[in-house]
Amino acid sequence: MTPLLAGEFMQHTKERATQRDESTRLTERQREIVQLLAEGKSAKEIATVLNISSRTVEFHKYRIMKDLGIKSAAELVHYAVRHGIITK
Repeated sequence: MTPLLAGEFMQHTKERATQRDESTRLTERQREIVQLLAEGKSAKEIATVLNISSRTVEFHKYRIMKDLGIKSAAELVHYAVRHGIITK
């Protein structure tokens, strides 16, 4: 392996580890909510599935986005895909 390829491999490995560490910052409930949002479910649908209020779903969504520095629902879906939260 050339030094250039070794450097790129190490960088890629480091980035993957960082992504895994970042996704573990979410609680199990937050991961469930992100997954359901990424699957296109509404707050009301998620509330029904998780047996919580839609207001609680919105609160979780707000906190997740704030904590991760995400500005839109589309970015949240991208985050879910990037971190393997969607399990289809």
